Amino acid sequence: MTTDASTQHPRGRRHLVRWAVIGVIAVVVVAVGVIGGTYLLRDHPDPKSVDRAVEDYRRSSSSTTRSTSSVRLPAAGVYEMQGTGEEKISFPPNSQVDGTTMPVSVEHLAGNCFRWRVDYNEAHWQEQQMCSDGADLLLGSFRNFQRWDFGSIKVENTSGFTCDPPQRYPIGSPTGTVTTGSCTGTNTAVEGPTVITSRIEVIGRKRLRIGNSQVDTAHLRQSDRATGAQSGQETIDWWFDVRTGLPVRVERSYRLDSSSPVGTVTYTEAGQGQLTSVEPRQ
Repeated sequence: MTTDASTQHPRGRRHLVRWAVIGVIAVVVVAVGVIGGTYLLRDHPDPKSVDRAVEDYRRSSSSTTRSTSSVRLPAAGVYEMQGTGEEKISFPPNSQVDGTTMPVSVEHLAGNCFRWRVDYNEAHWQEQQMCSDGADLLLGSFRNFQRWDFGSIKVENTSGFTCDPPQRYPIGSPTGTVTTGSCTGTNTAVEGPTVITSRIEVIGRKRLRIGNSQVDTAHLRQSDRATGAQSGQETIDWWFDVRTGLPVRVERSYRLDSSSPVGTVTYTEAGQGQLTSVEPRQ
């Protein structure tokens, strides 16, 4: 007697279903294993060398002659900063470390201004555009770039902020002087604007040994509060060369929260660095 498919024994159908389910589970496990494996084996950014920064500076720099020759600005070129630092993101959990040597570039701009940039590593840089105003500096804008490797995907984000009116760094003012201001900008990884309100206080003056030079510095503490698309607190301690406005030492601590479909994602950053010389390479 023949039997067609519609009259096969139920046990046979159960075996087919069971093996089909096992096959699906196996595919899911393999996929998760591949993704998890690439995540565990993800790349971590290398330090950016000073030589590489000098090459980039020579290729892209458009340093211009200052409009007022009597104005003192930092010498244009690439400086070497030594220090430590780390950045972390809560989800997906990831982290990066700064190079123990970090190149710092200074490019002269029109209007007695300069662009200061630090490359924490190959995947993270920060730059600020500042202008000389008597004994003080004015912060007009700043940007930050970062690249994250999650194994199967890589994510890049750039933030840009404009300060209107410019934020004043009161380098030439007495200890205890306080200035306030705000900067507004966006981050390509987050929807909507963020406003950063700042309080900058002159902590005091200190002579630092930078390489073979004794440098008189103004120690300023910048306390930032971010609201809007991102929220959190930032603290930056600056030691500016009082003659030129060059930051010769920086300490930073950030915590920023951003909303996402999976909840709040927290970013933290902390580090410090000091120049090894006040004479740049060009």
